[in-house]
Amino acid sequence: MERRIVTLILLCLFIFPVFAESERIVILEDGTYISTCRDSLVQRSFDGGNTWIPFTDGLPEKHVYPFKTKEYRDLSSIFCHEASGYMVACGSNFVSLYDVETSSWKDIPVGEPVKVRSYYTAAALKGTEEGYTVMIGTSCDGLFVTYDMGATWEIFPSNRFYIGGGFYEEITAICPVENKEPYTWYASSLPDNLLYGYDPFIQRWKPLPTPEAVSANPIHAITDTGTALKVFTGTEVYEASYDGSEWYKYDGLELPVKRTAMTFSEATRKKAASDRTGIYLNYINGKPGRIENHIKFLKAHNMDSFVIDLKDDFGNVTCTTSSPIAAASGANKEYFDLAQLLDTAHSAGMYVIGRIVVFKDERMYRHEGYKYAVKKKTDGKPWENGREYWVDPFCSDIWDYNISLALEFQEAGVDEIQFDYIRFPTDGKIQNIDYTWRHDNMTNSDALESFLKKAREAVSIPISVDFYGFNGWNKMEKWNGQNLVMASKYVDVVSPMYYPSHFSTDFHKKGRSYMEWAEFIYEAGTLHSKLIGGYNNCLVRPFVQAFLVGDEKSFSEAEYYEYYRRQIDGLTKEKASGFTLWNSSNKYYMVPPNFKASSKGQP
Repeated sequence: MERRIVTLILLCLFIFPVFAESERIVILEDGTYISTCRDSLVQRSFDGGNTWIPFTDGLPEKHVYPFKTKEYRDLSSIFCHEASGYMVACGSNFVSLYDVETSSWKDIPVGEPVKVRSYYTAAALKGTEEGYTVMIGTSCDGLFVTYDMGATWEIFPSNRFYIGGGFYEEITAICPVENKEPYTWYASSLPDNLLYGYDPFIQRWKPLPTPEAVSANPIHAITDTGTALKVFTGTEVYEASYDGSEWYKYDGLELPVKRTAMTFSEATRKKAASDRTGIYLNYINGKPGRIENHIKFLKAHNMDSFVIDLKDDFGNVTCTTSSPIAAASGANKEYFDLAQLLDTAHSAGMYVIGRIVVFKDERMYRHEGYKYAVKKKTDGKPWENGREYWVDPFCSDIWDYNISLALEFQEAGVDEIQFDYIRFPTDGKIQNIDYTWRHDNMTNSDALESFLKKAREAVSIPISVDFYGFNGWNKMEKWNGQNLVMASKYVDVVSPMYYPSHFSTDFHKKGRSYMEWAEFIYEAGTLHSKLIGGYNNCLVRPFVQAFLVGDEKSFSEAEYYEYYRRQIDGLTKEKASGFTLWNSSNKYYMVPPNFKASSKGQP
C-alpha cells in the first residue's frame, strides 16, 4: 500500500541550499537535518536546511596529497539516538561516538571477532546512559554488536545475509526500536534493498514487504518515529509500519542531496572512454606485423580498443621514452615504436589504452641500491615474494615517476591511461613488510588516494584502474588498499577482474550450474561496482576471463565458447560500459568465430 502525504509536519517542500555537497541526509523528529558529505564533512541544520554547521571535532583524519589541509575520513553511516542526542558514525575502518557533553566525537575501539578486513558500512545505537548498545554492519562480514562501548564485541546473527564462501551482503542501514514486537532491530542490505526485521525469539532476520519504488534504490538510513519507521533512499523519504504492511511516501519532498554536475572535461573524458570493447596485448604484440593481426581480429569481432603494456609487470618501459629515471633504472627497453603503433591503430579506428603497472616494479625496486623497495621488518633488507618485486606505495617519488610516464604517453597520443597493480602486496609473508616511506599515520588507502589524486590533477585524458574482482564487488580497503568508493572520485573507468575461476565455488552458487554461475558473477559484480562507484559517475568496464584454469581446462570448444558468452551476457544485462578480454598470452581462442560486439559492448 502506498499513499501520498500532502501535509508535512517536519519538512518543507523545497530543495534547500546546502553548506557542502550532501551525499546522505537524515531528518530527525525535532526537524534537525543531519548530512554526510562527499568531502568527508558531517553537518547539521536547525532551520530546515537554510544554514549548515559542521561538527567534525574528534573524527578521524586522513592524510593525503597535498598534505596541506585537514581532511576527514569518509563516513559510511551516521545514526542519532534522539532520546539522548548521542550519535554513532562509522567509516571504512572506524566507529565513533558523538558525546553531547563535550560536543565532540570519540573513538569506539573495534576488535575480535570483527575481522581485520571488515569495512564498516552502517552503525546504530540504542539504550540509556546506564548502558548503550552499538551495532555495526559491514560490507561483507555481517553484523556485530558491543554492549560496553567497544571493550568487547560479539557476532550478531546474520545468516539471512549470508551468500556463501564466508561472505555476506553489504548492510546499508540499521535501526533499533524500543518496546515493539516482534522486531527489535531493522536493517537493509545490498543489492535487494529490502527492509528486514530481527525477531529475537527465533534469532532470525525476516524480509518485510517492501514496495518496488523503495527497493529500486539503496536504503541508506532508517529511523524510529515512535509510531512508525522512517526510511531514507537517496532523495526520497518513506514511512513504513513496523511490520512493513503499510508504506507512505512524503509527497513532493526531495531531500537536498546534491550531485555535482560533471565538468565539460570530465564529460568529454567519459564520453571517449564509454562502451569500449577490446583485448589486452603485451609488448610483444605491439610490434609491426603483430599489431596488425590483432587489429584484424578486433575488427572481425566489431571491437574497437586494446590495452597495451607501456610499463609492464617487471617495470620495463616497453616503448621509446625520454624519462631519465627509466634510463637510469634500466627500464627503457624500446620493444616497439609507440608513434608507429598509434598511427597504425588510429588509422584503423582503434582506441588505445596504455597500461602502466605502478607498484609492482622490479626496475625501481632495485634502483639506487633498493632505495624504493619495500623492506623486511626483521632486518631492513628488501622484501620479495618469488618473482614479485614491490616498491613502496607510500613513496611520492614513485607516484611522480609513473605520472611522468603517463604524461609522456598522453602527449604521444595514447587515448587512455590504465593504472594496474594500484594496490599493496597480497601474497607471501606480507606481515613482515615495513613500509619505510609511510608518514603522518597514512593508511594504505591514503597512499593510493594520494597517487590517484595527483595523477588526476596532471592527466587530462581518461584514467582507468584495474581492481580485483572482489574489491569491485564489495567495499574494501584494508586487505590491499583498493577502495572503489575512493578511487571513483578520481578515475573515469574501473575495470574489475570478475574471473569466475578466482571466486570460491560456494560463493553465491545456490544450485546454479557453472555456466549459470559465471553469468551471475558478471551480472551481479557489475551491479555492485556500479552501486559503489556510481555516485561519482565512474564507468564500469570489466575484464572478461578469456583463459582457462583448473577444471576449466577440460572444457570442450563448445563449453568454453559458452563460458565466454555467459560472461558477456552477465555484464551486458547490467549495462557495463564495454569490456576488455584478458589472456596474458594474448591467445583469444575462446571468442566464438561468429561473436560480434556492438558499440555498446553487447553480443
